[in-house]
Amino acid sequence: MRSIAPTPARRFSASEGTGQKPPRRRIELTISLAGSRALSFMESSAAGRVLHVFDNSVYLENETGGLACLGGPIVGAAPLNAVADLGEGFPGWRLLLEEGDPVSFDGKTILVGNNLALGFHGTRPWRPALPALPIRPRLLAVHLEALRAACSASAPRQGLGFLLAKQGAPASHRASAATQTTGGLGHFLAARAGMALAALEGWLRRSLPPGTRLAANTLAVDRLAVDRLAAPPSGEAAGLIGLGPGLTPSGDDLIGGMGIALHAIGRPGLAHLLGGWAVSLARTRSTAISLAHLSAACDGEGAAALHGVLNGLGRDPNWAPRLHPGDPFFHGHTSGWDALAGIAAVMAAFLAVNGAGRAT
Repeated sequence: MRSIAPTPARRFSASEGTGQKPPRRRIELTISLAGSRALSFMESSAAGRVLHVFDNSVYLENETGGLACLGGPIVGAAPLNAVADLGEGFPGWRLLLEEGDPVSFDGKTILVGNNLALGFHGTRPWRPALPALPIRPRLLAVHLEALRAACSASAPRQGLGFLLAKQGAPASHRASAATQTTGGLGHFLAARAGMALAALEGWLRRSLPPGTRLAANTLAVDRLAVDRLAAPPSGEAAGLIGLGPGLTPSGDDLIGGMGIALHAIGRPGLAHLLGGWAVSLARTRSTAISLAHLSAACDGEGAAALHGVLNGLGRDPNWAPRLHPGDPFFHGHTSGWDALAGIAAVMAAFLAVNGAGRAT
């Protein structure tokens, strides 16, 4: 299936991001693991620049529109992530790089800024594994309740993770959103998200016909044909696109979680339909980084922690939610929780049309 291009190409001038810095010792790192999008970034050998610098990671952008997220082991495996072995004495990304610093290639080395060289000879590629077991609806119903209980106790209120604890009938979202935040921007975002999510859940239920067998590792031709006939989500659902602050708004992360989950239940056609709809809107409503993550998610790839949930949810009798707030995946942002809300919405829609008592 054709990938959805995340961002249009752009050009970089030779002078862009070349501000003078004090001389510093050159640091050489090795990229040990990289997701599919990060590998494409490295293999293109296209010039670029540092797009954003954070405490634990750096986003790099090249002139073809490709993005990669460079970080240490704490960032974990994900399609955009290039994981480097930092070693002792690493000064930190904010001390080493600035936004606008140039990115260039020298053989098997990525040169970033004036003092950082990244070797990627022998980098191990990472792609998420497909679920090994089929979904068992009755088990999925039990797991969803456990997931909601865990998230009710741990999910932050700043994003959309609180919706996990309230998913049920779409009509409940407006009331639940209003009770989870108190006034101001938080109340506005939550109420708007509840209405848009109800519209998306309606689309999911219409697009997942009853009795569909969702077995792992199968792509039935008739299922793809049905997906091609589906209509995109309604205009009301567009309220999620770009909803929320930050470089990956909560609404985008939630839709990304839906895309990954649709692939995991064997509906890539619907995932690409959702992705094409979301990305076309996000080009004018969101950020380049969020577009890149949305594109990867609707191709079926997200953070390893999300795939760990999908590989066990409704499949493994021994699975239980382990959502420790100290886990790097959930620390310092709401993206992980927001994506989980999207995953749970897809699974709840599956149960609504197939029933917890049916066998797959």
